[in-house]
Amino acid sequence: MNIKFESSTTAQCKNYLKIIYDEREYSLEEFSNKYKTNDFSLDIKLKECILVYRGRKMTYEEIGKSNTDFSEDIYFLRKYVKEIYPIEHSLFISNRDYYKASKYINKFEKCLQTARYYLLSSHDLIKTDFEFNWNNGYGLFFLIRTMDFTTSVVWYNSCFDYMLLTIYFAFGVYTKMDGYSDEDSHETLLKRCTYYSLGEIYSKYKTVPNYKTLWKIINSTFPLAKPL
Repeated sequence: MNIKFESSTTAQCKNYLKIIYDEREYSLEEFSNKYKTNDFSLDIKLKECILVYRGRKMTYEEIGKSNTDFSEDIYFLRKYVKEIYPIEHSLFISNRDYYKASKYINKFEKCLQTARYYLLSSHDLIKTDFEFNWNNGYGLFFLIRTMDFTTSVVWYNSCFDYMLLTIYFAFGVYTKMDGYSDEDSHETLLKRCTYYSLGEIYSKYKTVPNYKTLWKIINSTFPLAKPL
């Protein structure tokens, strides 16, 4: 006697979001199948819906406010353009270390804005049907959100690297590295700039007030986000 068993699994995230409309609860696919008549028909109805995300009910306006509030909590810097770029030529002439550091501040800010963009995108609970076909279901959209969040983390990590390089050059820390020579190329100096190498320098100069301050800056963290 042969017995066969068949089983199937459904990703839990597929059911994270439901839509309440006309006193009935729908999944994205169900709502799309019933009400989609043209490219914008679902988007028009969205303002009349209640969205239920992981058990929490929210109106369209509440979701919009949540996105706005979240965006205001995330750093948006323009220090380079406003304060550094206008004097960059003078820095090049008067202090090459400051000039190099200014370039990494520029890279840091660009990197930070990219990280911010992907973080905001991952925070968005739902896109309009015109942007994301609701027939694909919420499981796929949650996957996209997860990928956006992962991308933002990668960019935030790069921000930390640029922060280290800014400190490394602005305060001449690179001259304290073992084996340093005036003949070292910029690429060689870059390779020596790591969290651990700066930690070793700090351990040698931790009685110097400025190094204490620098190490405190290095060990500060960037705010990321709440769980998806």
